[in-house]
Amino acid sequence: MTDDPRISCEFDVAPLDIGNDKQLLFDDFLTTRKQGFTTEVGSWLGREGPLIVPDKPWEDHAIYLQPAVIQLEDRLQLWYPSADEKFKFHLCYAESTDGRHWDKPECGAVEYHGNTANNIVFDGHNEVEGPIFLDPIAPPERRYKGIFIGPTMLPPGAPALHGAYSPDGIHWTWCKGDRIINWYYDSFTSAFWDTRIKKYVMYVRDNVGWTERHAPYYRAVVRAESEDFENFPLPVRVLESTEPDPQEGQLYNPGVIQYPGAANAYFAFPSAFYRLDMFDVRLFTSRDGIRFTEPRDAPFMTVGQAGCFDAMMIHIGSGCVMHEDEVWFYYAGFPGSHLVLPGALEAVEQPRWGGIGLVRMRRDGFVSQRAGREEGILLTRPFRFAGNRLQVNMNASAGGCLQVEILSAVHVPISGFTFEEADLLHGNDIRKTVTWSGNPDVSALAGQEIRLRFRGKAVDLYAFQFLNG
Repeated sequence: MTDDPRISCEFDVAPLDIGNDKQLLFDDFLTTRKQGFTTEVGSWLGREGPLIVPDKPWEDHAIYLQPAVIQLEDRLQLWYPSADEKFKFHLCYAESTDGRHWDKPECGAVEYHGNTANNIVFDGHNEVEGPIFLDPIAPPERRYKGIFIGPTMLPPGAPALHGAYSPDGIHWTWCKGDRIINWYYDSFTSAFWDTRIKKYVMYVRDNVGWTERHAPYYRAVVRAESEDFENFPLPVRVLESTEPDPQEGQLYNPGVIQYPGAANAYFAFPSAFYRLDMFDVRLFTSRDGIRFTEPRDAPFMTVGQAGCFDAMMIHIGSGCVMHEDEVWFYYAGFPGSHLVLPGALEAVEQPRWGGIGLVRMRRDGFVSQRAGREEGILLTRPFRFAGNRLQVNMNASAGGCLQVEILSAVHVPISGFTFEEADLLHGNDIRKTVTWSGNPDVSALAGQEIRLRFRGKAVDLYAFQFLNG
């Protein structure tokens, strides 16, 4: 068995009501006991780019820092910061129908050098990078929300955080008031409407030195929540580097998302800053968006090879795209120092820096419960479900297998759903239906308190879900 303190005690937990919600197994929250299963971080399926490159006058210096993506039914929308030759920053807009080929339409929203025939949609007072998201509770004219640098400063010399809204993501209006939070801005922010708590949440950088780490200056992540997008309280720290040296691996930006289509699943992909002036991406997981765990003490995504557009800095943007059986993330890559000092362009051959790339992930595949060549057993905590069949996301490849047994809340195998009757599940399948003697129907158990017991070899188990039909 395991001594992991995060695993639930068998007899002191109330049953969960999971309904038809997908249950991701990125930690041991749903686990009562396990033997032979370990928590393992997944790998990217592929990495492509740059898909968007600096090829406009207002991008003459660089495409700079994180993009934001929104998935609509007919197209993808993407916003990215650029900088021109005078280091003036602009927020630019692109759209795509396939996620790989992007157009930069003439939006007519912002004048640049006397002309509105450009794809600039927002000009800030300094940097304009900021999260953009769809607000499901807002009226149509305010359904796009964004957080940007505004005209006020708090404290002196540090830009303040201001909100803006839009009907289309192109034409923006500042929110009323001086600012939406009394906090400074010094990197990309994450923000969204949290469907679990029914509030707006914001993650932003904290530059305060932490005396307990003996660091005079330390980058970490803080969080605030509010029912009112235009008024946030002071944030609270939720994420910091796990590096033993407090000056290495500092979390430069939050990179937090609430994962679509799953219950209680939050992932953070912050860029970790190292004194070599390079950034890679870490992975943190959470059930509530407040308490985060790093499942692997290693980069989740490394910088690109020398000479590539992302050879020194990578920043995963806000939002993600569900594409068939994959999850797509867009990221900004940069081949030089984040200080972007004058004269630094001489370090690379091309006159323009950076670009937007794509990384592809297996759907639900960030972290798995993995059994090796020896048989593993994993027992869940008790829960109630709705539906008539059980589906798992698994990869047993060619040599592994998985079986599922259903037990009562007090550990008694239920006739018709025991291991003796459970069919062996093989292969690599995002949506594998579980059967017992060829029968998938579990409707007779809906609403009852049950547990699942998984038995497998050489298999990664990512998620399970009860469905109707």
